[in-house]
Amino acid sequence: MGHKVTLKKVGRAELADELENIEKPQNSNSKAKGKLTITFSAIVISCLMLGTAFGMMISADTPTGFPTVIEPGSQISEYDYIIFQSNGIFYAKNGTTGEIEFSASTSTTVMALVVNALGSEGGIIYDAISHTSIDLRKIHVSRGCSVAYADDSTTPMFSRVGAGQISLIWFTIEGSKYNRLNFTIDGHNCYVDVGTLFLLHYTTLSNFTATHIGGNWKEAGSSGGGFITYPINFKTSFYLNFSADSPASAQGGAIYWQIYYRNLTSNSISTRMAAVPLDWTAYSYGNHTLGVGETITMIDTSGPGRFLGVNMVLKSYAWTFLENDPIMTTDGEILRASGTEDFFLNSEYYQASASEDRGSVGPYVGIVEKNPSLFATSQFRDFLGECGGIPFQSSFIFKWTQDESSLDPIEYSFWVIWETY
Repeated sequence: MGHKVTLKKVGRAELADELENIEKPQNSNSKAKGKLTITFSAIVISCLMLGTAFGMMISADTPTGFPTVIEPGSQISEYDYIIFQSNGIFYAKNGTTGEIEFSASTSTTVMALVVNALGSEGGIIYDAISHTSIDLRKIHVSRGCSVAYADDSTTPMFSRVGAGQISLIWFTIEGSKYNRLNFTIDGHNCYVDVGTLFLLHYTTLSNFTATHIGGNWKEAGSSGGGFITYPINFKTSFYLNFSADSPASAQGGAIYWQIYYRNLTSNSISTRMAAVPLDWTAYSYGNHTLGVGETITMIDTSGPGRFLGVNMVLKSYAWTFLENDPIMTTDGEILRASGTEDFFLNSEYYQASASEDRGSVGPYVGIVEKNPSLFATSQFRDFLGECGGIPFQSSFIFKWTQDESSLDPIEYSFWVIWETY
């Protein structure tokens, strides 16, 4: 939280009163004492006068939550500009330099000056009067298609060198959902298959909309569409490619995409992803399986950050075999879920409504697919939407362990997303 700091303007009359109250020397022995008193008072007054020169930037109306400092130029904020009011005047403070750049008698005038100063790419403004943030960063759209991709081919979809943020990715494919998307964020790679990213593998229909993920797939093997709106931040570069590396992919298929993004002058956040994808052998056990008592590590990172969400696809010989435990360790504190279906807020052993091909889907968590004949499920949990993400300061580990009561291996795939600062 910030600290309120108020600096009074000291006028000439007040300075005269201060001088008048200084103790006058009564005899020769008190001369040194009088000089010391006058000198000390002069120093205090000088400090007050210096404070007046730059103290107007700090007032009792400085918004709570923003650290206040006396030195000009030392105010740093996540916002490009902060607008606040003091004594009937509206001010705009630069969030990078801490300087008061604009002032006017109306908020409309100050806002117009700020928007003009932000330029063509825009920025983020915090209105301390209404306690709201206003995101005016310009959104660009990149779209494309490849109407005849070949097996074992790679199609570049998007590239950006510099800082930025991806706000939405929409994608559709005519062909195998085992083909993959390759994310490269600030030099870190993540391959994830289309089916795991958009949660479509084992059913012929998957239509759902959650807060940061959704899909409207007509049927497996034909066109539809899926989207993710998790913010993908990058400091130096971002690349996205499509890889038709599955022998089951359809010859002459097509892909289409739209990517919404912002160009930033700098970014202190870098998004990370990790995945174990399913591929064309997914219906045969022995590929990406978890045996009895085994554990997989999905995230193991150090430093500050925030865990955003997870997608997971599971398949075994019975619903009871999917009873396993996700384990999160945040800054050394361990949280172990009582079961996979509990972690994704579904019924015990996924058995309720087992004849249906889906469970329940909410805005932040859901069972998108549930195939009763294959004992397969696709599910997600969106911690960004649910609670603003799970923050960590020094470390975060996310594991998933096979319960020893399960008698058969579980076939799995997953995709996780988090941020580092």
